[in-house]
Amino acid sequence: MKKKLRLDDVDVAFDPTPLTEDEKRLISEFIRQDKAKRRKKHGRKRIAA
Repeated sequence: MKKKLRLDDVDVAFDPTPLTEDEKRLISEFIRQDKAKRRKKHGRKRIAA
């Protein structure tokens, strides 16, 4: 069985350079698509009474 990673096990490095306009656009588009996917998934739930 694989050991689950913990936050202490992962090295994270942040790049201090500012994002380009293309990178900002890509990130915004990804967030919009993710929100739409979550809304769609959330709306599918039905409760059988």
